[in-house]
Amino acid sequence: MLERSLPRAAYVDATVWERERELVLNRSWMCVGRADQVAATPGSYRLIDLQGESILAVRGADGTVGTFANLCRHRGAQLVDSSGAEGAGGCFRAMIRCPYHQWTYSTDGSWRTAPDVGGLDPTDLGLYQRACDSWGGFLFVRRSPDGPPLAAELGGVVDRLGNYPLADLVIGARLTYEVAANWKVLAENYNECYHCGPVHPELCDLVPSFRQGGGSDLDWERGIPHRPGAYTFTTAGTTSRRPFPGLSAD
Repeated sequence: MLERSLPRAAYVDATVWERERELVLNRSWMCVGRADQVAATPGSYRLIDLQGESILAVRGADGTVGTFANLCRHRGAQLVDSSGAEGAGGCFRAMIRCPYHQWTYSTDGSWRTAPDVGGLDPTDLGLYQRACDSWGGFLFVRRSPDGPPLAAELGGVVDRLGNYPLADLVIGARLTYEVAANWKVLAENYNECYHCGPVHPELCDLVPSFRQGGGSDLDWERGIPHRPGAYTFTTAGTTSRRPFPGLSAD
């Protein structure tokens, strides 16, 4: 069944983009990497660029990771220079100190002290916090304070992937793609396989059903049936590596 596409402005208009960023992306949980990319030492941090905002992911004294806007509450100076490599990190040790006026904060984002200033209420001066949660070893951040909890947004994903030891995995490699397109183009392309037949012949060799209708008749909840003798997404369709223990046939 065909449905009309969104109008051209939905993909190219700057006003539409700003509205979507505020009403959709800012209110959604974004996976920003693995939680162990923030070292286990209290005070360790990692810089994250989230839709153009510099975010500090900081390991607190209790071992949990908190995320904060990379801005001092006094004059808005960056607490850590974000002009370097994305994902740069370090360690604050006991406190976070602004390089401009030396305002200091605890690693949980609370305000501690400022030179030559007295009588301030510390409850109103902490770093701007961003919602943060983790699942399966992945770290998620949401810019808006309003929105559903991470578990609600993940929905059935948690149960479907319950047999996979995601939290025990470590990063083997990282690939970065710069795509000059509106975010909806990527989402629409990824969430349908209608193009798989003409564009991905190697993939269709592994999953023949993708050649006709992009596998629209498959039971995606049970996994994707490969060609006879193939069982994984490699060029050969096989691997010498052992599967994770506890997986079902599906």
